Amino acid sequence: KPPAAVLRAQGRWIRAVCGGMAGCDSDGESEGSMPALEPLEAPVADEGAAPTAPPAVAEAVIRARRRKEESLEEDAVQQLQGSKPEDSSLPAFRIVHNEVHGEEEEEEDWEPPEKEPDLTMLQPCDDETCEKEFGYPKWPKEMKDPNYFKKELERMRTDPRYNKNLGKAAKDQEFWNEAARMPWAKVLLRKEQHWTDRRNVWLEQYNTVMQANRGREYMGELLEECPMDIKRLVAPIAKYKIVESLLLSVYRESEETGVPFDELMRRPETLSELHCARQRLDAGGDEEAQRLQDEMDEMVRRAQEELAEERKREEKERGRILIDMQGLKIALDFGQKCKKDGLVEWERGNYEEAIASWRQGDETLRKFRAPRKSVNENMMLVDLHSAVLKNIAQAAIKLERWGEAAEAADRVLEMNSDDHKAWFRKACALEGMGNFTDARLCLERIEEIAVGRADRDRLMKDCQTKREKYRASEERHAQEQQRMLKRGLRRGVFSIDRGGQPLDSQDASTQGGAVSSGAGASPEPLAAESERSAEDRGQRDTEAEPQEAAEKKDRKRITRDGAWDLLADLEEAYKDPWFVKRVDKLIVDVMFDPRRFTEHLAPVALDVQRPVLEKWGFEPSADGLLEMRRALQDHTQGPKKDAALAERAEAVTKALYGSPQLNMYERIMVGACPW
Repeated sequence: KPPAAVLRAQGRWIRAVCGGMAGCDSDGESEGSMPALEPLEAPVADEGAAPTAPPAVAEAVIRARRRKEESLEEDAVQQLQGSKPEDSSLPAFRIVHNEVHGEEEEEEDWEPPEKEPDLTMLQPCDDETCEKEFGYPKWPKEMKDPNYFKKELERMRTDPRYNKNLGKAAKDQEFWNEAARMPWAKVLLRKEQHWTDRRNVWLEQYNTVMQANRGREYMGELLEECPMDIKRLVAPIAKYKIVESLLLSVYRESEETGVPFDELMRRPETLSELHCARQRLDAGGDEEAQRLQDEMDEMVRRAQEELAEERKREEKERGRILIDMQGLKIALDFGQKCKKDGLVEWERGNYEEAIASWRQGDETLRKFRAPRKSVNENMMLVDLHSAVLKNIAQAAIKLERWGEAAEAADRVLEMNSDDHKAWFRKACALEGMGNFTDARLCLERIEEIAVGRADRDRLMKDCQTKREKYRASEERHAQEQQRMLKRGLRRGVFSIDRGGQPLDSQDASTQGGAVSSGAGASPEPLAAESERSAEDRGQRDTEAEPQEAAEKKDRKRITRDGAWDLLADLEEAYKDPWFVKRVDKLIVDVMFDPRRFTEHLAPVALDVQRPVLEKWGFEPSADGLLEMRRALQDHTQGPKKDAALAERAEAVTKALYGSPQLNMYERIMVGACPW
C-alpha cells in the first residue's frame, strides 16, 4: 500500500488495540474484532463491574499509543524520503507485548518502497537531443567536464569571494537571488523555463485542437437541423479548410450572441459568402482553396497586428496600474534584483545577459505606481525604473543597437527631462545612426542642465569632446565625398558619350544600381584608366559590338509597363524596415567608407533581390542581376530612354543605400545607376 494508507491502517489498528484493552467483552475478544492477545491475561472482574486491564498492561498501552501518535508524522516524512521509519514494520500487538515484557524486536532488513517518478515534470529527452532538436539552452563546454561541479562545490564551501551566501540564512531572499546568479544555475533555470514554455505551447495547441474538434462535431449536428438547400450548398465543399473556418466563425457567433445556428446560416451575407466560395472552389479546386486560405490567413495576420498595436496604444494611454504598499514592495524588490543581476553580468562582460536582466526589470517596473499621496514611494519607483532604462541604453550602445538605446533614453526623459545621463546616451545613439545634428542638440541640452551643478566642468568637457569627434567625422566624410567626385570626373562619369558600357557579372553585382547591391569601383588602377586614349576606348567598343549583338538576341526583355512594375517591386523590397536597418548598420560598421560599403553590400542586398528576380523569371544570382539591369537599360538609356522611368530608377537606387539621413547615396560615385 502507499505510505499514507499504511499510516492510516496502523492508526486504526492502534486505536482498536487501545479500545479493546480498555474494555473487552466477556469472552476476552475486543470490540474491534481484534484477536485475543495470548501473552496477556486479564484478571477476572467482579460481577456487574466493567472489565479492566492490569496496571502494567494499561501503562504499556498508554505509552505505546503516545509513542505511536508522536511518530506518525515522522514516519510519513521518512517513508517519503526513502528512509526506514522507526517501528513502522512492527504490528500493534507486538508493540504492546514488548512494552509489557521489556523485550526488543529484532530488526529485519527493510527496503524503501519504490516511488513512481512524476512524468509530467520530466523533460522528453536527454540534453544533447534537446539542444539539437528542440533548441534548449546549451551547456557551456567547461560545464560538460565531469569535474566541473566538484570544483564548483569545493569553491562554494571554502571561498567567500565566490560564494557570497556563506553565513547567510536560507530564509533570506537575497540568499536565493545570489544562488540564481551562478552560471550553472542560470543554465538550469533557462532549461526549465524553456521546457515550461514549450509545454505551455503544446497544451495550448492541444486545447485549440480539442476545442476545434468538439466544435466541428457539434457544428455537424447543427447542420443537420438546417434547411435542405443549405445542406446541398455546403456538403460538396465542406472538406476544404476555408469553408470549415467560415462555418466555425458562424458557430462561434451563435455561441456568443445566442442566435440559433440555422438562423445565422440563412442570413443573406452568410449565404452570399457560401455561394461565392462554392463557385470559386468548383472552378479552381484545390488550388483555389489554397489561394482563398492564403487570403484569409493574410487578413487574420493583419487583424492580429492591428489588435496588438491597439493593445500597446491602450496600455500606453492607460498608464501605470495602481497597487498597494505590499505590491509596491514586491515590485521594488524584484526591480532591485534585476538591476543587480544585470550589473553582475556586465562586470563579467556578458552584455547580452545584462541587457536581458534589465529588460526583465523594465517589464515589471513600467506597469505599476503607488497612490498619488505616496510621493516618496513613487519617487523610489521612478528612480529605480530610470536607472534600469539608462542601463539598457548603455548596454544597447555597447552592442550597437542604436534604435533601442535611443528609445530607452527617450523613456527616461519622459519621466525626468533634466537627466543629463539620458541626454548623453541619446546623443551617443544618434551619433551611431549618423544623425549629428540632433546629437548636437542633445549636447546643448546637457550644457543647459549643467548650469549650477557641481560637476559642470566635467559635463562641459565631455560635450566639447563629443563635438570635436562629430566635426572630425564630418570632415572625413566630406573629404571622402570630394575624392569620389574627383574619381568620377577622371573616369568620365559626366561625359555626354558615356553610354552603357558592358560590364561582367562581377561588376554587375557591385555596380548594379537599384537591381544590384551597390556601386563599387573598378578593380583596375585609376591612373591606368585615365591614361587610356579615346582611340583605345573606341577600338574596345568596336570589338565588343558583335558580342553585345549576340547577347541582345538571347537575353530576356521586358516592356515599359513591366519596367515600371519591376522598379515598384524593387523599391518595396528596398524600403522594407528590416532591410533598411541592415544597410544602416553596415554603413556604420564600415565607418561611412563607400568602397568598403559597396564591397559588403552584395550579400545583404541579394537577400531581398532574390524573390524579385525569381518573380520576374531571372536567375537569382549575379548573372540574373546583370540580365535584369540590361532589361531595364532598354528603357532608361539610349534612344528609347524614358525620362520619367529613368527618374524612377534613380529614386529606387537611393532607396538601396539605406536611410536618407545617412547620405550614403551622395557619398557613392555620382552616376552609379547604369540604366
